[in-house]
Amino acid sequence: MQLMTWPLSRLGSRFGLLFEPGRRRVMHSALGRFLDQPLDLAVGLIEPDGTERVLPFTERGEVFYGTEQFERINSVTYRGHSERSGLRFELNLHSPFYPQNEPLCIMPVFYMELRITPAHRVRLRSFNHAPSQVRLFLRLRRPETEITASDGRLDLAYSVPMTPRYDASCGSDQPDGSTDREAPAPDAPHAHVTERIQSLNDGAEPLHEEDGSVGLTLELPVTEEGSGIKWRLVWAAHTSDPVLDVDGRSGKLRYNRHWPDLDGVMRQAIETRDDNLALSRRFEKLLEQPPLNRAGWHLLVLAFHSYLSNTFWCDLEDGEEFFSVWEGNFMYHNTLDVGYNLCLLYFVLWPRLLRLSLDQWAQRYTEHGPSDGAIMRHDFGRGLRFAGQAYELSMPVEENADFLLMLQAYAHWTGDAEVIQRNRELIGRLARYLLWCDRDDSGVPSEGTANTVEYEEGAEPFARRQTYLAIKRACGLDAAAD
Repeated sequence: MQLMTWPLSRLGSRFGLLFEPGRRRVMHSALGRFLDQPLDLAVGLIEPDGTERVLPFTERGEVFYGTEQFERINSVTYRGHSERSGLRFELNLHSPFYPQNEPLCIMPVFYMELRITPAHRVRLRSFNHAPSQVRLFLRLRRPETEITASDGRLDLAYSVPMTPRYDASCGSDQPDGSTDREAPAPDAPHAHVTERIQSLNDGAEPLHEEDGSVGLTLELPVTEEGSGIKWRLVWAAHTSDPVLDVDGRSGKLRYNRHWPDLDGVMRQAIETRDDNLALSRRFEKLLEQPPLNRAGWHLLVLAFHSYLSNTFWCDLEDGEEFFSVWEGNFMYHNTLDVGYNLCLLYFVLWPRLLRLSLDQWAQRYTEHGPSDGAIMRHDFGRGLRFAGQAYELSMPVEENADFLLMLQAYAHWTGDAEVIQRNRELIGRLARYLLWCDRDDSGVPSEGTANTVEYEEGAEPFARRQTYLAIKRACGLDAAAD
């Protein structure tokens, strides 16, 4: 389809790329969205007359003719043409995913492939003889980043201020109260990051350009599609610094338990490349079987990688495993009513992630004296620090029913009743509040009726005796009894 802004992300590991062809850049960081920086990514080929043809992720060079993008659930391909030489260029980036395979999914790695094939017809012009060989290149330029090149490899090192920032187009309501374009405070904690792009083809040579960009170049034969001749690269990242503060406990990204440094990540990524891609592509083919129209497919892929880009999977300093999901631009962690709508994804792909969230939600609730019950919190906190609920409103009926219904569905779906036994007392207290909130015994709640229709004014988000909440309350009480 036509080019548009598109994310590619990793589960829980924060490593992410946001392709912005309209701005001729890629937003990039090993810490993901709102902690990223604009990356000038020059990737393309040199035509026989010396002209550089590039994909639209750099300000330098002539953009390929007829550039398009093609998405699958775990990958994106960019394709463009050289109308002078009759060549078709493709860049594929793959973010491997296979359900319930933790090492594969959290590995902070993208697999890259560049290929060049003859384009026998471009702009109504026929080409009978394409060049036999073409020089491909990959160059990077990024603010406040040390980039070095050697034979077959690029190394990046930079620090990330651990203060999330919205894009200017997303509004000025920052988690820390600052404005869009404000720089992080000088004393803000930083995470040191190392990255590496490793060529798996022999002969890749370093590049150093006058504009400060650093890269690799490789001469590749022009072969027909299906030949298997490609420039294969692995792009890996790593940080061993804390990225979350959870109730005063620091949390490091969980991949550190598997790979303590970048060398370990890269070694594992290369050794398991073929197996990882085979599993990941099997998952892609499975999801491509339903008869979705193209608009539905684009939405599915975009939603999946938007979700991945908001996930955190960490180990806290006391050994607790912690999984959380940001609520998009608002950066609320583990918003309960959002998790309720998301839980079907966990049932289908990875129930254990839902159990982690259920255990974490069960630890965070508010006492309610009048009912001798309890109210579930809307969220854990905002940004990169958890210090209690950050959202200004409480939604007691909504959140209590959501938690009870998720708990019931999880137990029935998986047969795992341990999480219920462990939270028997909490279940009873949540139910007592749901009984109490119907103050006139009408069957419809009259207290605690704020709900998720939060962008409207007046009656919709706060009205008493809402049919929607009456139904959800009844279902929540039924789940508690079950």
